[in-house]
Amino acid sequence: MKWPLVSACALGVGSIASGGPLAAQEASPPVAAQDGVLGGDVQASVEGDPVVRGAESSFAFPLDDLYARKHDSEAREMLDGLTVTPGFYMPFSSRSVGQGANGVATSTSPVARLDLRYQPVGYWFAQIALNRYLDSSRRQDWDPDFTYSFGYDDWHPYTFSLVYSNYTNNRFDPAPGEPVTRLDYGTVAFGYKAPLPRALAEPLLLDDTLSIDCRANLNVTPRYDRNDGGVGHWKNNVSLGCRYPFTRRLYIDFTAYAWGHGQQPWDPDFTYGFGLFDYRSNHVSLQYANYSGNRFPWRTAREGTGRFRNGGLLLSWSHAF
Repeated sequence: MKWPLVSACALGVGSIASGGPLAAQEASPPVAAQDGVLGGDVQASVEGDPVVRGAESSFAFPLDDLYARKHDSEAREMLDGLTVTPGFYMPFSSRSVGQGANGVATSTSPVARLDLRYQPVGYWFAQIALNRYLDSSRRQDWDPDFTYSFGYDDWHPYTFSLVYSNYTNNRFDPAPGEPVTRLDYGTVAFGYKAPLPRALAEPLLLDDTLSIDCRANLNVTPRYDRNDGGVGHWKNNVSLGCRYPFTRRLYIDFTAYAWGHGQQPWDPDFTYGFGLFDYRSNHVSLQYANYSGNRFPWRTAREGTGRFRNGGLLLSWSHAF
């Protein structure tokens, strides 16, 4: 397995311009330079500096790994890099807010989901999540049949990422004249990961072998549906989030957003979540997340958003080939 399994996508995020929930991260040593990616002189020069090492390794595309045969079986070779994550999402509320292709990030119907993530080389990936709404009367117009994302996302600290994601109302059988998906309604997120400095983190940690991992993103969406029924252009924000680990599996996560343009009633000032997340293959995770229109205390939330019961629970299990 090349990547700590990402179950957060199965939460069914919608039009948060962050490109979706962020993956849980295992405390790990800084990323090492990959063979065949950095020249010997460069590799030696950055060997002692994890910040430089992480930056240098970002967006690496090790061709040798792509063509190297890893398994004797043809079937096993074809499946290498694939992660399958079935999951069940249970909302706490049947109230929802949205307009057109965009709305509150999580469905108000219980959802059975299947996530397929393929990571053929390095930390380049493509992912699709298939949704089955178990209460069709509570399905909203913006609830998608499927969501998808692709790009580069290395979970190690001090690395950059670039990810496109689309959580709008994608349909396998759209209405006449409507597309299956609209690429310009997706979000491009450019990000950077780094742990909280040890001097600040250690007094807060229950286990000082762990770290408080943080990430910053610049998120841009070319087109989006506005609450007034019109179409907006170039929604954008900057997000900053951190994940606090109680143990290697138990965590709480918080992300704040500074909106530059285009925030709608369902777009949050902040998101949060907590639970048991196990990135290992053949293990179960149970997580609560709230991506509704949460507002800071000095701002008023739209009815049907911004409360604890506007979140929900995700039960998932992952298998990596």
